[in-house]
Amino acid sequence: MCHGKRAATALLIALFFTGCDGQSESTQDLESVGVGATPLAVSTVLLDLTELTEPIFVTGTILPLKSTDIAPLVGGLIDEIYVRVGDRVEKGEPLFRMRQKDFEIKLSRLVNAERLAEAEFTDAKRDLENAVALRKKDAFSVEQLDDRQTRVEVTNARRGIARANLAEAQKELDDSTTLAPYRGVITRRGVDEGT
Repeated sequence: MCHGKRAATALLIALFFTGCDGQSESTQDLESVGVGATPLAVSTVLLDLTELTEPIFVTGTILPLKSTDIAPLVGGLIDEIYVRVGDRVEKGEPLFRMRQKDFEIKLSRLVNAERLAEAEFTDAKRDLENAVALRKKDAFSVEQLDDRQTRVEVTNARRGIARANLAEAQKELDDSTTLAPYRGVITRRGVDEGT
């Protein structure tokens, strides 16, 4: 095979020189280069692609990029679990939910408490406006006017507390469903419904 390649290379060189100077070589000149007058035998070979792999044996530990023990943000009984061990979850996907009824009752109670505080504040404000108008006509004492002013401030504070309590109850209701903090895989489950 190697001898055939040399002969083919020599023939190509001879043809190249012939083409460059415009003169043709004689058969005797070709024989002097090592190419005989007989045709060359050419054979083809198909190549097989083979992947050579050598195993590498090492010891190591695989650790996750992040690992979190998920716990509910609010207390109560777990009502429903949405995932199983091995499930893949996306960020924000619900994992489990606490019993909703307790949070809904508290929220309803605080909605009414906020409405009551709002009504008391509106009443106190209207009473103060009437007291100011009567004071201008000297039909109301300064002490009575101060009492009306204090009542407005007290009812306004109660209204603020009622609003804050209502917002907290709404947040607890929202937090009663625990969401995945990031994309990942559930690797273990330590609780069941009713826990």
